[in-house]
Amino acid sequence: MRYSVGEMTPQVMVLAATSDEPATVNDIQKRLVEEWPGANFSPNSAHNNLPTLEERGQVRVVDEDEDPPRYVRAEAGAAYLRKWAREWPPDPAKREAVFVKAEFSRLEGLPEVVRMARARQKLCQKESDTAQVQVLSDERVRAKLPPRTWEEELDADVRAVNLKTLALQWGEDADSWEKYADQVDEIYKRFRARARPDGEEV
Repeated sequence: MRYSVGEMTPQVMVLAATSDEPATVNDIQKRLVEEWPGANFSPNSAHNNLPTLEERGQVRVVDEDEDPPRYVRAEAGAAYLRKWAREWPPDPAKREAVFVKAEFSRLEGLPEVVRMARARQKLCQKESDTAQVQVLSDERVRAKLPPRTWEEELDADVRAVNLKTLALQWGEDADSWEKYADQVDEIYKRFRARARPDGEEV
């Protein structure tokens, strides 16, 4: 599979989840999920990508004889991430399957579209709540352990604004899906009242 330059691929994010502190595959996978919960990376992303990153010299094993092995980010990996961070991501593309399904659904299929939209709403609200919890958690940690250097303060400030914006985006998406579901439901009820007994529209 080919990716665009600057894209948030599983391989790049596994590298980003690896740090200077030795960590097992499970530790890195856990960090991947905790840092970017809404990205929905595969549960075996770290397991699948760390060997390739090691072959490229971007991560290295601390002790070959240790079981399970522990990985750290190599300088080549840090340099790659710095370069990647300066590359513009691809333009976002909105390809929402629910909208297409709504267009191809006949009258009797619209209630299912409404259920799909309600499910999207719940998912987005859950992600928003998760991000909000992370915001509060980070604030508590920062209050107990304030940044010691300006570099640490910079990292903390960027992370805070990222989490707050993510929570806001998920919340706005939840609101949009709620409105969409309400509107499609209203359309269904309006045209159902005009339908003939055999189910066809007038």
